[in-house]
Amino acid sequence: RAAIEDAWLLGRLRGHGLTMDELARRLCRSKSWVSRRLGLLDELASVAQERVRAGTVPPQAAMKYLVPLARANKRQCEQLIAGLGDTQVSVRELGALYTAWKRADRAGRQRIVAEPLLFLRALSSMTAEPEDDSDPLHKDLTMLAAIALRAGRHVRDGGRFTAKLTKAWSVASEAFATLDATI
Repeated sequence: RAAIEDAWLLGRLRGHGLTMDELARRLCRSKSWVSRRLGLLDELASVAQERVRAGTVPPQAAMKYLVPLARANKRQCEQLIAGLGDTQVSVRELGALYTAWKRADRAGRQRIVAEPLLFLRALSSMTAEPEDDSDPLHKDLTMLAAIALRAGRHVRDGGRFTAKLTKAWSVASEAFATLDATI
């Protein structure tokens, strides 16, 4: 079954007087699972539900991003779905739209929901730069990231901070701050 079909089933069972706890127990699912699927039914407009059923919007994306958007602003959620049209979007793309919508001001939110495909194309063009491994700065930053991750693992695995390590961390922190200010 698809998530939207689960939502329809849960909606019918809820209509017979079953609570969310009873639904979860009887279906051997968590209360969260029941809540997410009922959110598809309760919060999303029929147009959005149809897009989920048709497969152009993944159910996971609808539960994770469209339901909270609809709770915050149902009209803009409907505008977003209309702006996407029949275009199939991924969970990641819908997540990027939702994140940008949350961070934007009122005018920015309106632009995002009015032209979501334009936003996704712009985002794609910004991240589609070819990697140039011959660039020394790219190489240095990549190595720096790897070293920082490795140092973090050492600390998590029980590395003890001695006076020598504390001084090394102080020097590294200053270097990071200088690099951050320069970038």
